[in-house]
Amino acid sequence: MTVEFNIRPHAITPEMNVVDIFVDGTMVGVMFPWGSNGIRLISAHIEKEQVEEDFGGVVIKEDGIEGMSPIPSLFVEFHHRRYQIIDGRIVKEEEEPADGSQ
Repeated sequence: MTVEFNIRPHAITPEMNVVDIFVDGTMVGVMFPWGSNGIRLISAHIEKEQVEEDFGGVVIKEDGIEGMSPIPSLFVEFHHRRYQIIDGRIVKEEEEPADGSQ
């Protein structure tokens, strides 16, 4: 799977940029500034999310110093499926089996 980002001006508030999130060429979410110091990610395709309080799986290089700093991180996994909004709720269509059987 390929995850890509596209930064563009917000359609209603063009002085604010938003980040479109694509998985394998299909848009699955949008991220934008929220409040005075936050972000919001919206998507009907979020399959799993997790906050790790002590993520240490990357090397942070700052001023020539390398370290495995335990920093908080947010993990989001997307799964693109068609959906409908029924009675104010997102209802995802069931996936068809790969062999075409029901």
